[in-house]
Amino acid sequence: MKRFQVVTILLVFLFGISIGGTTELSLDDYLKEAINNHPLTQMAKAQYISVVKKNLSVQGLKDWNLFLSSTYSGGYGIDGSTTFEPKSTIFINNAKISKIFTDTGTTIQIGGTYSSMKELPSMLGGSNYNIYGLNFELSVIQPLLKNTFGKLDRYPLKLAEFGNKLAEIKYAEDLEDLKVALSTDYLNWQFDYLSLKIYKEQLDQAVEQVSLIERQLKSGVSEKIDLVQANQNLQAKKMAYLSASEEFAKETIIINSRIGKPALENGVYPSVEINSIKILPKDDAIKYFKKQSNIVKILNLTEDMQKETLAISKSSLDPSLELFYSKKLGSSELSQEDTFNNVGKKSPYSIGIQFSTPIGNTAAISEYESSEQELIRIQKTNQNTITDTINNIKALYSSIWYIDTQLDEIKKLISLSQEYATLEEQKYKQGRSSIFFLLNSQGQILSTKLQEQGLKYRKALLLNTLSAILDLDQNKGDQ
Repeated sequence: MKRFQVVTILLVFLFGISIGGTTELSLDDYLKEAINNHPLTQMAKAQYISVVKKNLSVQGLKDWNLFLSSTYSGGYGIDGSTTFEPKSTIFINNAKISKIFTDTGTTIQIGGTYSSMKELPSMLGGSNYNIYGLNFELSVIQPLLKNTFGKLDRYPLKLAEFGNKLAEIKYAEDLEDLKVALSTDYLNWQFDYLSLKIYKEQLDQAVEQVSLIERQLKSGVSEKIDLVQANQNLQAKKMAYLSASEEFAKETIIINSRIGKPALENGVYPSVEINSIKILPKDDAIKYFKKQSNIVKILNLTEDMQKETLAISKSSLDPSLELFYSKKLGSSELSQEDTFNNVGKKSPYSIGIQFSTPIGNTAAISEYESSEQELIRIQKTNQNTITDTINNIKALYSSIWYIDTQLDEIKKLISLSQEYATLEEQKYKQGRSSIFFLLNSQGQILSTKLQEQGLKYRKALLLNTLSAILDLDQNKGDQ
């Protein structure tokens, strides 16, 4: 039942096709509507934004970090004694901020601690006492060797930068791929439309021939066999026209869906002129591809990312060496007021160096050697990709040249076929030739015209592919 319904709908559409439609839809107008309506456009944009937002998270490495803690304890005794004071309390507040300066790798920490200890029991058995403390501390850590000037700290930031560049180019490439696919749909639709016009022209001619021969048969100029042959030709032209109509109908459904119109609406028709994209001369195109194309940009970025990874792996072979400096300002008194008044009374500081390295360093060596081989793999893969793409570009230009040459020749063939058909028609009207030869000459015109459209269609597809490789849609000034 479903199959019957589909066939019925398609036949209704086929016989309802009007060659010429009501509104011409150019390729540029079609692409504007189709790209805006296509879900892949929004998907590509969402994917690009997602990557950028995700990579933005690594900027948190540059943020200041805040640490806060507060502790309240009670019921303390004296270490090493059985003395216990259930009323004793200890209250400690800590606050600290820290930051890594990724340009140098320097870590700075600034903190403060306030403590209040009350009703502490005396070791000598005297009365309980209170003690208050307030301390501020500044510490600086400077890495050397492995993380000299923050090389390891900046690595995630560089990867995020590479990632954003890749995402931007990929977004442009996704839109370009979509444009190529949509353009191919349009070219298919356009080719079927132009072919249909040729079949329609031949069908109209076949109808006129049958009518002419019917009149000639009545007047005795033609024979019955001439009418049979003319009707055979008419039926063949009808079948060819219906077949071409079917193909055009299917493509029209696709085009309508792309621009948000009802599937069976046939109010638009494609341009009768197949777009000829202007392209660079072959040598200039190859130079552009090697230096500026999105494909090469992506390959260069992947190689640069691996070089950065290799550099980090090499740095990881070095031992870790850190210089540190710490300065404190504090006081500790029996009263809270004295504690605040005497901040800085105690001001110890410390300067030191810390060194560490794994014995054998097996893991770091293994990672470095792996990264080194991965860089070689990427470089050779990129070289092969560039070579293959350049060969494809050369092949595309070669095919376009041969098609242009064939188009020049087929124009001459069409002219000769038309001249031959005219002479055959004159001979037939003079009774010096058979209807068979006349129909055959007209069939040659149909064949050569369809061949010409096929060549133009092939050239348009090749130009469409070439324009994507050379980013012509993004670099219109180079066209």
